[in-house]
Amino acid sequence: MTVAHTMPSFEALAPELIVPILAGLQDLEALDYILRASPAAYRVFNTQSAGILITVLSSGFTHTYTCALIRIIALIRSSTLPSTAHDLATFKSLVLHETTPHRYEPRSWIHSQTTFPNILTPRVAHSLLATNRKIQHLTTSCLKFYLDHFRALRPSHSADYTFEKPGYMEYPENLKWKDKRANEAYHYPVHDIGPPSWLEQQRVQRAFWRIQLSQDLTSAIRETRITWSDAREASELEKLSPADLCDVPFDMDLLECRELSLVPTLLEHELLRLAVECPTTLGKPEHPNQVEQEATYWRIQKDWAIENASAAASGTRTNEPSEAAWKILDLTFRSKMWDTFGGLAGDQWIHEEHSMSPLQHAKFDPWRPYGFPIWSTERMVGYGLLLQSDGHGAIMEVPYFEAWGSLLSKEERDEIDRENEEQEAFSMLPQRPPMITGASGSVIG
Repeated sequence: MTVAHTMPSFEALAPELIVPILAGLQDLEALDYILRASPAAYRVFNTQSAGILITVLSSGFTHTYTCALIRIIALIRSSTLPSTAHDLATFKSLVLHETTPHRYEPRSWIHSQTTFPNILTPRVAHSLLATNRKIQHLTTSCLKFYLDHFRALRPSHSADYTFEKPGYMEYPENLKWKDKRANEAYHYPVHDIGPPSWLEQQRVQRAFWRIQLSQDLTSAIRETRITWSDAREASELEKLSPADLCDVPFDMDLLECRELSLVPTLLEHELLRLAVECPTTLGKPEHPNQVEQEATYWRIQKDWAIENASAAASGTRTNEPSEAAWKILDLTFRSKMWDTFGGLAGDQWIHEEHSMSPLQHAKFDPWRPYGFPIWSTERMVGYGLLLQSDGHGAIMEVPYFEAWGSLLSKEERDEIDRENEEQEAFSMLPQRPPMITGASGSVIG
């Protein structure tokens, strides 16, 4: 008996039918996996890679600034970076204009928006997919690592804390904190919202793409694959952090100028620091198996998918990109969490004698290991660390300052207390020292 060998149905499709299937995928990850699984899709992609990549990136599942970062990296790898970006200053203007919300007046970048290379070779296209695969794995590892640390938190108020202190206001969201009885320690009844949301994933992915851009630019200049006015700037680039290269800024209106002196570091900068530190942290001996390989990556994704499906069925959450989440990502430097930290740490230049915050001049470092730069307002609210109400600034809420403080070690609290004692002493001087800098308010002699 002869067994008929039939070609799988997808592999038998005509190329003109495969193209719209590939272009209709929601993100680069989905495209990468189908190309790795289907020889027919792989062959078709090699003939129309630019059009397919552009369409997939326009699907609405990858944020605009991440798409721009990928586009600029494609230009670097294709050796087709516009001649208008020919040195560090002009390149930073390009990146600032296309990957952040900031616009100088007059504009520092007056040229047209970049586009994907006219000829995107299969080599470059597949290298972008390989980079995306690496970033997806890093993102998942990073999110899992920090989420595990965050979920272990139990913010609390000490036994001697009382709501008679100034700064407490009657909002419904505060009622759980107000359940605390006098002279008793109280731990917030935390509510976990589940796996990382689309917003949280996009924040980390974008940070890793910014790091990748920095690496690609430096290697391209050293290997003279792009036209650059001064090749010696490659050495300068190696000293720049990804945040400095991408120059993620403030809007320069009066309010934001005020914030320049309030909080000298930004949410996007903290995301980049976290992303830079994460692979090193995961590779340390005390975390021997944390860098996720393919099988582990898919196990994590499966677990998160099950959690998301359960939450979606109950109507409690969706992992689709919402208009609100998109808007938050547009404002790379702002979030409710960052407003809270601004109120908690206070003005770096001024010591307030009667501040409501017990943690004036605090650095952000102690909270970074819990992934605070990543998390959405919804997740932070569930742990009693943020006020949900849109109409009221969380910066005035003492119960939340106390909750943040409860996560610090005794050594960290002692260090902040010492800093405040020094700042208080300085504030009593007839003339303050000429230079005080840094979130900790340290003095430079």
